[in-house]
Amino acid sequence: MTSEDLLLQNRSANTAFSLAAAGGNVIIAKILVQKTPQLVNISGNQGILPLYVASLYGKYEMVKYLYGVSDKMGGECWNQTNRGWVLQKCMEADFFDVALKMVKDNPEISLNHDVLHILAQKTDSFEAKKAVLIKRVIKKTYLYYRLPASPFLSWLVSVSVAIIAKIWHLEEETQAMKLLKIVWSNIVQCPKPRVDGIIRGTPGTASQIGTRPKYSSHVLFIAAEMGNTKLMVELIDS
Repeated sequence: MTSEDLLLQNRSANTAFSLAAAGGNVIIAKILVQKTPQLVNISGNQGILPLYVASLYGKYEMVKYLYGVSDKMGGECWNQTNRGWVLQKCMEADFFDVALKMVKDNPEISLNHDVLHILAQKTDSFEAKKAVLIKRVIKKTYLYYRLPASPFLSWLVSVSVAIIAKIWHLEEETQAMKLLKIVWSNIVQCPKPRVDGIIRGTPGTASQIGTRPKYSSHVLFIAAEMGNTKLMVELIDS
């Protein structure tokens, strides 16, 4: 089979390589790339590149492989917009180690409200695995004794986990926290108006003339709603 055959696209404008990226078959992907290296930079349906396809379908090993062979999203087919799409999909899929590499290699893609917005919703990702297990056990214990689900119960569970984690030395910095620290350090170097825009997001439409704009997507509001205490503390204390 020639390279020209591998470059052919189906009715949906996808190459065989794009389909392999969606399926997460790294062995096939490596064979195809070895034969035709330019496949990694050929976009498919709606102009989507194979690395984005892999991140969209949550294929961790494929994402790691394609990030390397795509020259860390450094080719002419890449721009800050589609780099940002890949970063956000990696975060949504909890690929925080890969996201960490992306932000280190290209700090500019972290200067986006959506990045903090996604992190604010990832409460469990900021807790060590052992602490998460303890949290589940404690919560089930409280529910076993028929304590009604409420904000107070959530607070009680969080406090209990924090105390036990402290006593048993279970505190460890997660990949999500490492990512947050780098993202936040990049953001605070921007001019204040841009920092405020990243934190607050897009204001809602005022219901009455003269009323102040409402920022329902404010990162701190999202974090508070999701119970993401660690993210809130990191942003407030920095």
